[in-house]
Amino acid sequence: MELVDLSVPIESGMPVYPGDPEVSIGPALTVARDGVNVLGLHLGSQAGTHVDAPFHIDDSLPTLDELPLSRFLGPAVVVDARGLAPGSPVGAEYFAAVGAGPLDETPSRGGGAGAGLLDEIPSWRGGAGPLEDAPSGGGGA
Repeated sequence: MELVDLSVPIESGMPVYPGDPEVSIGPALTVARDGVNVLGLHLGSQAGTHVDAPFHIDDSLPTLDELPLSRFLGPAVVVDARGLAPGSPVGAEYFAAVGAGPLDETPSRGGGAGAGLLDEIPSWRGGAGPLEDAPSGGGGA
């Protein structure tokens, strides 16, 4: 099985969702001064590529560490939707272009009808995404 990393690198000044803390990364310790390199990080839990745990919207639901890792592995397709404006729906034609069937007919890793290949298609994109430098035909950074 090929693993594709779709993560966006975390860096100071990167786009964040409106109202979220800005991202700031800088040296906390250095080899020259302290004998080791350690970065100091300031960021919100929603910065960059992330998973929204159910707890994000309801205090009674599971936190990320309570979800099984297997929940985040499975078959997928890479769809090039770079031409869409932020917040625009990713229509079926994008999936048809890469040979993926309708989402409700694709077996899901959870086995539930209608869950399909993807459980969620992000609707907000605050800047360059992982496909910015992807080779033609898909793939991640």
